[in-house]
Amino acid sequence: MDDWDAHKMLDLYIHDYMVSNNMHRVADIFAREAEVIPNADAINPPKEFLTDWWSLFWDVYSARTGTASHPETLGASSSKVS
Repeated sequence: MDDWDAHKMLDLYIHDYMVSNNMHRVADIFAREAEVIPNADAINPPKEFLTDWWSLFWDVYSARTGTASHPETLGASSSKVS
């Protein structure tokens, strides 16, 4: 991956998430639509990587914009940092 493209990398991680969670039919459709070329060697994230990333992103985004619709969404990430 000489030319790092943020959108393509996000698509690759989303595809990997779908495959890892046994959403193979959706992953195949997504791969065709997003023109993802699955490459198991390109990334090897921990199983909960995308979920943890999303939880942290949402916590920060909600706190900065004051848009948390439910108080329980704040601090809801699946990993705890000690």
